[in-house]
Amino acid sequence: MNTIKKLFSGKEITITISTVPDETTYRSMNPSNKKHLMESIAEEPSIRFTPGEFNETVSKDEVLKTKLTGRAQNSENDIRVGKVFTRSEIELRTNNIK
Repeated sequence: MNTIKKLFSGKEITITISTVPDETTYRSMNPSNKKHLMESIAEEPSIRFTPGEFNETVSKDEVLKTKLTGRAQNSENDIRVGKVFTRSEIELRTNNIK
């Protein structure tokens, strides 16, 4: 968590946690599905909270806390050993997401 806070200090971030398989890639393969998906996402209400409010919410849910702590530790380990994407790799992987 500390690494994420440092990397995005002062910036708004979105963390998505899901227990169902990600259908975004599958749905994006068809242009009309992709358009519908993007419109649906744009219509979803957004929830804003401070880092403190986020930590308070997470601390009340043991499963969520465990999951996020594990992911944060994995990310910190990846960064520590240099297992990160370059800017060009990120652009290549996200160039079709609009």
